[in-house]
Amino acid sequence: MELDHESGQALTEQDNVIKFDKAWKRKLELNQNGNVKRSIKNIKLVFDNDDALKDIGRMNEFSGYKEVFHHPPWRKKNDDNPLWTDTDEALLRNYIAINYAIENQSGVSDCMQEIFYKNSYHPIREYIKGISWDGVSRMDSIFIDFLGAEDNNYTRTVTKKILVAAVARIFEPGIKFDNALILLGRQGTGKSHVLSRLGGEWFNESINSFKGDDALMKLRNSWIIELAELSALKASEVEEVKGFISARVDTYRPKYGKNIARFPRQCVFFGSTNNFEFLKDKTGNRRFWALPVNKDKRTKNPFEELTDTYINQMWGEAYQLYLKGEPLHITDESVSRHAEELQNEHTADDGMAGIIEEYLNKNNKIAICAREIWYECLQYDKQPKRHNISDINDILRSFEGWEATKNPQRYGKYGLQRGFIRK
Repeated sequence: MELDHESGQALTEQDNVIKFDKAWKRKLELNQNGNVKRSIKNIKLVFDNDDALKDIGRMNEFSGYKEVFHHPPWRKKNDDNPLWTDTDEALLRNYIAINYAIENQSGVSDCMQEIFYKNSYHPIREYIKGISWDGVSRMDSIFIDFLGAEDNNYTRTVTKKILVAAVARIFEPGIKFDNALILLGRQGTGKSHVLSRLGGEWFNESINSFKGDDALMKLRNSWIIELAELSALKASEVEEVKGFISARVDTYRPKYGKNIARFPRQCVFFGSTNNFEFLKDKTGNRRFWALPVNKDKRTKNPFEELTDTYINQMWGEAYQLYLKGEPLHITDESVSRHAEELQNEHTADDGMAGIIEEYLNKNNKIAICAREIWYECLQYDKQPKRHNISDINDILRSFEGWEATKNPQRYGKYGLQRGFIRK
């Protein structure tokens, strides 16, 4: 049975095939019976010429979502869902079958994939490129002005680095940047509010797991990510966070996808906490830039004065610095030292480091191993477990003037051990 293009009514044998009432329809290929072929060529011809279907969808390169570009003829007028849905897919097939007598589910789907691909766009790139910066510097003082961070070279530097990195990851997904800026301050300071204003619709504070594909999928459509209340994490989870924020590319198979895909990172990470000892150990903390904030010292109200115009201008400034090649790592040695001092200041201390350091100095030790520390310094009589040895080694590794030996050495009654020597 054939269908009339305009009415959608069934055609009789006398009607023969669909009415070729427009010039482009005469280009449709017919089979030997005079019926429209269900070919890809015909389906593409329909998509290219039917005004209701032309450029109907697009692909969001940032989120990876398929979106509606023009309102589909089958949707209700008040249905403004921006995403292309399974229902849209089904009703599209119905539309083509009714209007063009073409029933080819996979063919219609493949042609839509091509439309999504051809009409791809990147919303954040378009947003940033559309900003005309007025030349007034705002970016490196945002946490000083709105959260009361100390006004110094360190604060301005780490703020500038992470915000320029946020822009860099949009224009160069996966570019190396493995730091997170951690805002430390009492509740009610406005930490999360400022971060949400920075990220707008691309802000994400729902990352609560750092393992598996589900965690990685949550990074899609996220630009500014807040890892809230880091103090609640266990030491092992902090290690997971370090690895999580360091990755440059995520590889997994999307839900309902057929193939494994690579997703270069387009986000940067912030943290927030009201616990000033949020770091759990003394090693591997270089990734975390600690930034204490104090609402009593802020000069602007983040809830009233952090306007859209301010945010737009700030990102416009960051974009200009990116275009000029602003490095994403700290190049000033004094800023690096300040970062390390703050990391040490905000590392939880169980007192063990002080006991060990006192033992080393009091006994004028020039070489030491973890087992000697365990038995003679800490005076345990039970056998140490692997994590005990690891904890002691981490403490020794954090001491200035000490370095790990490359090969096992003999330490008296403790035999051959990997240890540390004083430089």
